[in-house]
Amino acid sequence: MHSDQRAGRSSLPDQRTLLSWLFIGRLILAVGILMGAGLVWTERPQESFLVSVAVLIALTFTAYGFYIVHLRSRRPGKTFLLVQALVDLGVVTTVVHFAGQPQSAFPALYVLVVAAYALLMPPATGALTAVLASALFLGDTLWTRAEAPDAPFWAQMLVFNLVFAIVAVLGHRLREAGMEQETLATELQRVRLEADDILRNIRSGVLTVDGLGRLAFINPT
Repeated sequence: MHSDQRAGRSSLPDQRTLLSWLFIGRLILAVGILMGAGLVWTERPQESFLVSVAVLIALTFTAYGFYIVHLRSRRPGKTFLLVQALVDLGVVTTVVHFAGQPQSAFPALYVLVVAAYALLMPPATGALTAVLASALFLGDTLWTRAEAPDAPFWAQMLVFNLVFAIVAVLGHRLREAGMEQETLATELQRVRLEADDILRNIRSGVLTVDGLGRLAFINPT
């Protein structure tokens, strides 16, 4: 029974683990952005300043998220997850803009964020994250490029939404399977406790032997 439970849990990381991965990834990106802003500070001071402010805001929300999830051990609600999703999308948009999208590979980070929050949040809220990711990517592209978006851009947009749809469906099914497994384990434990209580208090003597004839159970009577 315990091995089945472990297998079920390993198929999908829990909420706390996924958030920890997101916090670590956000910190790595934030440090990289700050280093990049420092290198071009003299050439693009205004842009570097805005990027630094955005990174500091992201670090503040990361510290708050760590406090809630790990120090307070509270279960994050929809609002908390949505705010964290907005912070991650902002960090990714900053990286994509600062690195000179769409030529860079950084737009793929949108896919990771969308996939992670599709697992963390209900389908409706996860869909909002996918829409926001597409809107931010489109807005940054229109802002930084004079010409209209080309075919590769729309292909990336399609990938964002396809990834969300696939991960959302799989994550929903895995969560349902995990809940069913936990319910079954609880029910089996309850039945075992009831059976044990009955056998220990029944007035008749009850004993059980295994297939080799060895004593497996005997009640006090």
